[in-house]
Amino acid sequence: MTNRYAFSICLRRLLPIAGALLALGRPAAAQRTEPLPPRPVPLRTVLPDSLAQLVKEPVLNSLVCKTVGVYIQPVPAQNIFFPLTTIQPALSRIAGVQVTPNSGAPGDWATVRMRGSGLRGNDQPLYVIDGLPALNADYAPAQLPALGYGLGTGPQARATMPNPLLFVAPADVASVEILKGAATTTRFGSQGANGMVLITTRKGGRAGEAQAPRLRYEATAAVQQVRRPVALLDARQYAELANEVWRNDGSRGAVPFAPATLAALGAGTDWQAEVLQPALLQSHFVSLDGSTARTRYLASANYLGQGGVVLNSSLRRYGLRLQAEHRFSDKLSAQLSVSGASLTRTLPNERTVPAALLSPPTVPATTGGAPTVTNGPLVTDPGYANTFYNPLTLARDAASTDRTRRLLLQASLRYQLRPAWRLEAALSGEQAHTDATRRELAQPTQPPYTPSAYEALGLAQEATTTNARLGTSYQPALGSRHELELSGSLLYQRLSRAASFGQAAPGQTNSRGGQSGSLAVSSALAEGRYTLAQQLRLTGLLRAEYALGADYLVGPSDKLQLYPGAEAAWTLEGDHLPGDGRTLSRLKLEAALGQSSNASLFTGLFGPVPVILTPGLNPGPVPLPRTTALNASVQVELFDNGLSVQPTYYRHRTAHASVGQLFAQPLSPDGSPVFYLRDVDLLNQGVELTASYTYAREKRYFNVSFSAAHNQQTVQNVAGSTPGPGLAVGEAAHPYFGYQRQGLDASGQLQYRDQNGDGQLDALDGSYFGRGLPSWLLNLSQELTLGRFTLQTQWDALLGYQLLSPVLTILDQPTATTNASARVLVRWTGPGTSTDVPRASRYRQFYGYDNLSPESASHLRLTQLTLGYRLPLPEPHQVRVWVGGQNLLVLSNYRGYDPNVSSAGGLGQLAGYDASTYPVARVWQLGVQATW
Repeated sequence: MTNRYAFSICLRRLLPIAGALLALGRPAAAQRTEPLPPRPVPLRTVLPDSLAQLVKEPVLNSLVCKTVGVYIQPVPAQNIFFPLTTIQPALSRIAGVQVTPNSGAPGDWATVRMRGSGLRGNDQPLYVIDGLPALNADYAPAQLPALGYGLGTGPQARATMPNPLLFVAPADVASVEILKGAATTTRFGSQGANGMVLITTRKGGRAGEAQAPRLRYEATAAVQQVRRPVALLDARQYAELANEVWRNDGSRGAVPFAPATLAALGAGTDWQAEVLQPALLQSHFVSLDGSTARTRYLASANYLGQGGVVLNSSLRRYGLRLQAEHRFSDKLSAQLSVSGASLTRTLPNERTVPAALLSPPTVPATTGGAPTVTNGPLVTDPGYANTFYNPLTLARDAASTDRTRRLLLQASLRYQLRPAWRLEAALSGEQAHTDATRRELAQPTQPPYTPSAYEALGLAQEATTTNARLGTSYQPALGSRHELELSGSLLYQRLSRAASFGQAAPGQTNSRGGQSGSLAVSSALAEGRYTLAQQLRLTGLLRAEYALGADYLVGPSDKLQLYPGAEAAWTLEGDHLPGDGRTLSRLKLEAALGQSSNASLFTGLFGPVPVILTPGLNPGPVPLPRTTALNASVQVELFDNGLSVQPTYYRHRTAHASVGQLFAQPLSPDGSPVFYLRDVDLLNQGVELTASYTYAREKRYFNVSFSAAHNQQTVQNVAGSTPGPGLAVGEAAHPYFGYQRQGLDASGQLQYRDQNGDGQLDALDGSYFGRGLPSWLLNLSQELTLGRFTLQTQWDALLGYQLLSPVLTILDQPTATTNASARVLVRWTGPGTSTDVPRASRYRQFYGYDNLSPESASHLRLTQLTLGYRLPLPEPHQVRVWVGGQNLLVLSNYRGYDPNVSSAGGLGQLAGYDASTYPVARVWQLGVQATW
């Protein structure tokens, strides 16, 4: 599909809507004049994310939500946006935050990592909506590390529900705060070490003021397409390879492709073109809000319809939200929010895209109008036969479907007991239920070899969470130079999960099963803050936490945990600075120290019984990990606050990280691999830099912001005498296991290094190596407003890491048992050949990865380009149209679909694998937003 045709589809969908809005945009004298304001979302990322700035401090960055998406900008007065399906991709503009999707499939998860990986369980942060944790019950641990993946295999995520952040329509978001500082993460103890994402939803109207009912409508249409196909052999090139394999291996019988057949071959079947397709996306959001002197209200509805770029994939979301806030008196106020959503998703079999890459181009896609069926050998040789699964059949007949229904109820009361004393109570309940069906293909062994589909798995999963909080704060009057605030809260959290499943296979008895469990955590938080002359601020806090019903997760001595935190900040501005206060406008020094944990109690509810591998000790409960974090930063604002620069240093040390691993015999009584939690001490440290420059004059506005982060991970201690997979003291965790390649021998065969010198190549000669997480994160964002036009761009760069694609490693083998990558065109063909690609042969010397299997995934990406225009309409009516694109340009040497994926999900130890199951798409967008 051409770009011109893509935009014509968007125009046909949105022009009728825009015309209706223009017709409604007539002056209304009876209505109050009010421009369409942006919704600033304070991303309190002036590191180290000070506790006080959550309440009072001015923000350096803002996240603004418009249409179906969100955007970040340093000045909340502008109306610039990024249209997204969830808020997660916008968070990468913050220094030290990496957002990586599992794949490009509709509704798939994305991992948000802050300052590296804790290696234990899931690296996902804690999500908090309107002050209480939410949307965290669905996060399941990723697959455990294996002993060493064989050629063509690798880890995949084990998610059973779609991305829970799809539940929050970005247009319903008022603010997002990123907390990753040493003291701020202490607030949530065992759930805080990975950082927190605080989401505040829109409340509607104006607090304490009357506002007439206001109607908002936002819509987006988009076309998605695969950015770049993988370079493969065409039919003639593949046939030549097959004939060369036949000759080199001394095969008997006729050559696979006779000269006449070879001469008649053209490009053959482009299997990627058969299963990959342009896809449409559309979203609609409508809200009605208003207020009186005592009441604020908002009602919103949203719809998201997303087709997939892989055949037979789609997503549909319907959402509804009701919000009300009422002030009964000057002392008592209440708030109630009810949100519900239904999400239905269809995905092709995860083998569809790999099969399209591996299938020979000499096989026609269809025969007689139906997908081609064959069970014969792909290479004509009696000694080899390979079952052929048509990618079209995998996509259409072996798809999976799931439907998720989610409900979130939140209520709160606030009572001002005295002018300096306030009481608060809040309660939330969340329930998510998913029904999923997975189909598979049964391949018969007799002609005509037509595969039949059957329901291989039926799954029902439900998660219920409850949060109850009581809080109080006290601010006594101490005079003009002194301020003191004391606060405390009690929080009760409970999670219940239940899952039932049925499995079936042809000729076998159906099996059914299920599991359920619950876990509760009670905590108390005490905090005190003292401020002297608006310059010196000292903060201290202590969180006490007690786990209930977690005997299989923690020992009796670990059920009660204490997490302290402290922070100091010194601010100079105005007359306290040298000069006239214009060149050097503000200087702020901050330092913080705190403790938290990445215990992930709520994500490990169905996990195996944890044990530590330590010689001389019987397996027992694992000590809870404890992270001690230190931050120090300097913020300098220059030229009347037009230029802001802030470097930050952080050091996070985690004791008892308890990394999950598999070990082989003789550790296991029956010789099979056994799961252990290895006790590990881990250090993440690094530096971050945030810089922003703003120029604003009348109708002209320009801002450029830059963020950079460098993270270094080091394993400091590993318990036990047996080496742990991927763990070496003094090094970062290594995700890959393989062998050291030593080029080709005289016959064109691969050679590997005999590490132990025993004269044979086996698993003892392999080692762990590589880095799956980037060492550098860079972002450059620019906003420009001239009159009614607004232009925004965002560039992201991830540097210093690798990605291993199991499918690409097979395609790089010149065996002709599958199709091959374009790299095979430069294979060894005889003495004097200068190449690292071995000779054509179906016999591999070794079936494992080596040091050349991972590829550099460093890349530069044009994440977003958006151009908007505000129509010249009389107030209060506002209509804005815009065009944009996502992932328009990616500069990288990685040969897969996209260099920023992590098929293993949120487990940092297995970051760096690309299963090639679903490409990340390039998106062309067109939108409109209006209010009246």
